[in-house]
Amino acid sequence: IHQDVLNLFVLLLSHDSNTVCNSNPGYPGGSVVGFAPDENGRPVFIFSGMSTHTQDLLADPRCSVTIAAKEFKGAADGRVNLMGKVKLVPSEEREALKDIYLAKHPGAFWVNFGDFNWFRMDEIEDIRFVGGFARAGNVTPEEYAAASPDEISAFGMHVANHMNDDHMDSTIAMISSQIPGLD
Repeated sequence: IHQDVLNLFVLLLSHDSNTVCNSNPGYPGGSVVGFAPDENGRPVFIFSGMSTHTQDLLADPRCSVTIAAKEFKGAADGRVNLMGKVKLVPSEEREALKDIYLAKHPGAFWVNFGDFNWFRMDEIEDIRFVGGFARAGNVTPEEYAAASPDEISAFGMHVANHMNDDHMDSTIAMISSQIPGLD
């Protein structure tokens, strides 16, 4: 599987918020909202019935979701843009999604409010991946659906930061013969 697809799953699993854009009288509108990926990597959202997100998506389910890496600081950092259709989740599926959402957002007390609506991007039609400068491209919906998350992504950054912060000399000694000019 294409490495960018796996990187995409890392972004989806490691980030808690994203922007959602859809039509607003001829212009796209964007907001920062929480989400959680379901078992198939489809973003799941919960919005108040009074929110513009809900009203916009009910009027036109087409939208664009941009998800950035937790460490995102600018154009050199990873992000992905999913384009597709976001639809209301059938009532029989909502309880399972509540568990998924609460695992990602444990303080999301509003999931039990009666006037909130569950949405999911059921139809992912196009995916643009940016891994940083000179690392960009498209991922097909089929590649995306066939991919699975990198299991190390959940703790890899923590381990890398620990090694860099606390064991830099040892790490350099281990790899210096493999990287010219490192020593």
